[in-house]
Amino acid sequence: MDQTSEKKGSPFMTGMVAGMVLGGVLAYIYSSPDGKKKAKKFIEEASDVLKDLTNKAQDLGFTPENIGAKALEIKDQLAEQVRLAHEDTKENPTTSFAQNLRQRFFKKGGKRLN
Repeated sequence: MDQTSEKKGSPFMTGMVAGMVLGGVLAYIYSSPDGKKKAKKFIEEASDVLKDLTNKAQDLGFTPENIGAKALEIKDQLAEQVRLAHEDTKENPTTSFAQNLRQRFFKKGGKRLN
């Protein structure tokens, strides 16, 4: 066994610690009078930011009714760009850096590894 392998933490424990920290912060904020004022101010500012974002999205033409159609349109445009880039690499084949490294360095007995 390799002694240098790292063990990954449990997702449960990560969530548990994050929840404890978040819960502690929220309990502190809502238990002190100063924290209550700051929380109320934060909520008001967040509401203003959300309204601004909503207005900007509507100015750009994004509404709840057509957001799915816009997302599909953007996805199709990106797919077309990827397809064109793929065709371009077929017409103008170039070897990548990784392929050059594989050809030059990864050999066994003078023969390329598969």
